[in-house]
Amino acid sequence: MNTLFFRRKKFLFGCLSAVILLLAASAVTLYTIRATLEDLIRPTAGDRIGSATPADLGLPYTDVEFKSASGLRIRGWFIRGNTESCVVLGPGKGANRWDVLSYAPFLYRAGYSVLLFDPRGTGLSQGEKYAFGYFESRDMIRAAMYLEAAHRIGHVGILGFSAGGTAALLAALEEPRIKAVVADSAFASLDRAAAGSMSGIRKLLFKSVLPVFRIQAERMLEVDVFEELDLTGKIRDLEKPVLFIHGTRDQVICPGNAELLHSLAPGPKDLWRVPGAGHVQAFSHHPQAFKDRVLAFFERNLRD
Repeated sequence: MNTLFFRRKKFLFGCLSAVILLLAASAVTLYTIRATLEDLIRPTAGDRIGSATPADLGLPYTDVEFKSASGLRIRGWFIRGNTESCVVLGPGKGANRWDVLSYAPFLYRAGYSVLLFDPRGTGLSQGEKYAFGYFESRDMIRAAMYLEAAHRIGHVGILGFSAGGTAALLAALEEPRIKAVVADSAFASLDRAAAGSMSGIRKLLFKSVLPVFRIQAERMLEVDVFEELDLTGKIRDLEKPVLFIHGTRDQVICPGNAELLHSLAPGPKDLWRVPGAGHVQAFSHHPQAFKDRVLAFFERNLRD
């Protein structure tokens, strides 16, 4: 009888220990997820304000400001070209107008106006949260509205990089003033972006915590960014022309993202797989080919 009692007691103690360990592991997992999200969502590029201006590259410009839908001040530069079309540059995660300034000269010299702005929470713009490209897509829509109201420009193209490319595609789905998009190293969905470079046990572990990660992200951002930024369904409605660019050695966003989006987009489209280039490295690896392809695309699809 005593032996049976002690066996039962040992079994119950073992179950209780397992439950405690499981709860502890869950608490640690939740804390890790929240800490990771805090690092991803709240860092800004406000401490990386550059000293260069378009004038240093021989470009005439004016400081501009427009407001987000929530009233945040979005600041940038406007470079006036000699056509009625403008190309908006969309930086990737944690980047601002200084990171994409080097793209402005060849666009301006081709006659286009160029708008560079600091996405909310970066550079000199207001805001404290990053939403993996979703908030930036909202700001791109407001940028197109600003260009028409302030400069009478109704033909807008976007050259977006990484999350800025995904944001550009999302904005183009909703904003009629946006006529064409070049998406360099864009992702098709957040889960594909995160898991694309994983394999084996890491990928299995990621998939197991993804639902919790998604719930926590929605609580912190007050929007389901996984749903909003899943372009695998949305892009089927995008009839506008798109040029997808992706390096074959991109280890940040798997090149398969661009291939998937290209296969699903119903409108005029092209895909440039850039040999040997990593993440957002097409311009640095093949500058003349990049310029030629981008300008030819905008010439076909953006000129008024």
